Amino acid sequence: NEDCSDTRSLTLQLPRNARLTDLVMDLSDGCRLDSAVKTLENAVEDFETMAGQGKPAALLTAWDMTNYNLKVSVPPNGTTAVLLKYQELLWQKLDRVDFQVPLFPGTSVRNLQMDISVDESNSGILEFSTENLATGEDIQTLVGSNTSSAKYVGTDVSSDSSLPTLLPTYYRPGPLPDSGLMLADGECFTHLFNPSTFLSTAGSMARKIVFVIDISGSMGGQKLDDAKASFASMIDTLDDRDTLIVQPFSDEGTEMLWGPSPATDANKAGAKEFVMALHTRGGTNLNQAFLDGIANVYDVPEEVAPVLVILTDGQGNIGSVVTARSVLTANEGGKVKIFSLAFGFDADMDLLLAIAIQNGGRSVRIYEGFGDAVSQMELFYKQELGTIMLSDIDVKYDFGDISILESTVSKFPVLASGSEIVIRGKMDSPLLTTDGVLKSTVSAKSALGQKEWSNEYPIIDGSSMVS
Repeated sequence: NEDCSDTRSLTLQLPRNARLTDLVMDLSDGCRLDSAVKTLENAVEDFETMAGQGKPAALLTAWDMTNYNLKVSVPPNGTTAVLLKYQELLWQKLDRVDFQVPLFPGTSVRNLQMDISVDESNSGILEFSTENLATGEDIQTLVGSNTSSAKYVGTDVSSDSSLPTLLPTYYRPGPLPDSGLMLADGECFTHLFNPSTFLSTAGSMARKIVFVIDISGSMGGQKLDDAKASFASMIDTLDDRDTLIVQPFSDEGTEMLWGPSPATDANKAGAKEFVMALHTRGGTNLNQAFLDGIANVYDVPEEVAPVLVILTDGQGNIGSVVTARSVLTANEGGKVKIFSLAFGFDADMDLLLAIAIQNGGRSVRIYEGFGDAVSQMELFYKQELGTIMLSDIDVKYDFGDISILESTVSKFPVLASGSEIVIRGKMDSPLLTTDGVLKSTVSAKSALGQKEWSNEYPIIDGSSMVS
């Protein structure tokens, strides 16, 4: 009824690392309404009041880190366009930049259109692709040397459509200059760095790596089968410069121990036999598992990267805060790089993420029930640890009279082959070409020992983006 207001609701899924920046309503009478962040109670009350009066309004609420509910009140005899903006910091892994684009809104729509544009004018684009749709529909793609795009148009999309809520997409950029790039846009900067010439000469770092595997009772059945297949694959990637340890845990932090031994072909075969013979038992002594794992790889020469990879599906048998503090104390200086696989939704992801952040490492949830848990674990390992080129990377800046107010992390546990260092920061004033040069100092451990790079960058307009 054109004489009545209408309220519409839909569910949106955004990429996990996306950061919402704006919500705007454009009305058919030419007015634009900006948004404000409020408490949930106040926001709901204000929306219901506006909707009850037949006035335009929008309410965006977060269910978790990726899922949002959007309600829109459309006034009588009018139309409304809602613009939601978000930012996400992207970087290369395995020589390509992967990202996800919101597509299906989870409700029936008359017209659905998706437009993707990638602009990489500094290093160029070597490859660009989107995942094929299960519906069999085509996505029109155009690949250029500096810009690429994709477009999808759907009509009369039903609420039970098999379209993905997030469409996996990637592009492969060209190589960075050895000194990296410093891009400026207003009060923000983006720094990209990968000393490829040095790394091709220095080679990869040797690793002392311990695989800490949860064999508690809850890991029985398909979970343990998937864990065995994944860790066997990880073991295969090691070479004889690496030192390998396998540490299963349940009631005790170490139920049995294989190694430490050089990762020769014969030893890798023995380690895989050990993994394949594991069976479940007991509870989840997560705290002692971390402590034993750290002790197993802590003492290494500077040119060797100490790494702990842990897989668990449950909660520890003591409090999370106690575990996090004891791990931080045992891993003095964040020397051991801790990478955690949280298997399923019962795993204590908050604890594993906190430990990764405090100790230098990464944490990821492995989703079960889709038949691809092994592939998820193997991809995480390849992206983060497949071939370690640098460790303990620390980036510092000197912008003269300009101060950096905040930035993304500037310390990185490792740099894997095919990856890059990316830092995004905000300054206290916009950069101008007359401001001269920006200076960075990057220090890291390598296969040839400690290394430092000092670079000066002319100010370049930040023109590398995905939209």
